[in-house]
Amino acid sequence: SVLGLDFAKKTLLDNKKRNKQILFVCGDAKRLPLKEKTLGMHFSLGVVEHFEEGPGRALNEAYRVLKNDGVLICSVPYHSPLRRVIWMFSSPSRGNAFYQYFFTKKEFTRMLKQKGFFIKEIEYYDVEKGILDFFASYKGRMRTIINETREQNKKQKNVMIKSSQTIREMFCNSLFSFMRALSKLRIIKIMSSHMILFVASKKE
Repeated sequence: SVLGLDFAKKTLLDNKKRNKQILFVCGDAKRLPLKEKTLGMHFSLGVVEHFEEGPGRALNEAYRVLKNDGVLICSVPYHSPLRRVIWMFSSPSRGNAFYQYFFTKKEFTRMLKQKGFFIKEIEYYDVEKGILDFFASYKGRMRTIINETREQNKKQKNVMIKSSQTIREMFCNSLFSFMRALSKLRIIKIMSSHMILFVASKKE
């Protein structure tokens, strides 16, 4: 059985219409409406980094509601070596509004261990976004171009490239293919991924 939790009521209502077999509950990840040792798995992708006070309370709750043999699957934005180099020259800014934290592998591993978790596996993903961050001033435009190219590729699936295809489209196809190839290399994932995922348990 699956339980979905979010604080956004409209999102929950929309999901209830699409997934009637899943139970959706409105709640706070830092104060889960569940008894201790209730869940076999706690699945949290891109959530705990958005709490300005840090992910500590959310991780405490994850530990509390997991059964003794329960598993936590949690991902956070990755403060990769490439991102650290980029930010040496151009630090991101959202004005005075807090948005999210980024973590190195060592930092988040330490946090999980402090909460009582044992790390089982670590994986890196979303190399494309991690590399696009390198082109910070062009990122928005490049993302638009790539999305447009994806849509065109869907329409032209299994069809030879027409002679009228623009140089821009050919460049984006090449760039996207290149990023896909890079994303399969372990060293590239470690150096430039946007997200890092941890699989952890309450028991070693």
